[in-house]
Amino acid sequence: MSEAQEHELDKFSRKVIQKAGLETPPEYLKQNIMHAIHAGHTYSPIKGLLTPKSKIAIGVLVIGFCILIGFLPQTKEVWEISGALSEFTGLMERISNQIPKTFFYGILAFGLLISIQIGYLKQRINRN
Repeated sequence: MSEAQEHELDKFSRKVIQKAGLETPPEYLKQNIMHAIHAGHTYSPIKGLLTPKSKIAIGVLVIGFCILIGFLPQTKEVWEISGALSEFTGLMERISNQIPKTFFYGILAFGLLISIQIGYLKQRINRN
């Protein structure tokens, strides 16, 4: 289309729209739409992922773990009583040459809490 034809078409469209006027929807249509919107958006309070009892239990476990680490002796003789614990301390000795123990324990606790959280969320999603 040329520019002159587009201009003429635009003028014609404006005249048709002005003559037709704006249509207003019936009042019951507005009421039905507003009722549907209101019915679809009812308020429901958001539940927390953890109950207060589970928060307390996790807090006690973390504090107990930290206290246990502080009071356990660091000598090899005590740790060699159990095979799994001796393997753990051997791994700790290799790692402690490269990073501090406190940093390693922090990473270990963080990983433990993340694994607990993933398991809990998976169970909650499967339940819904």
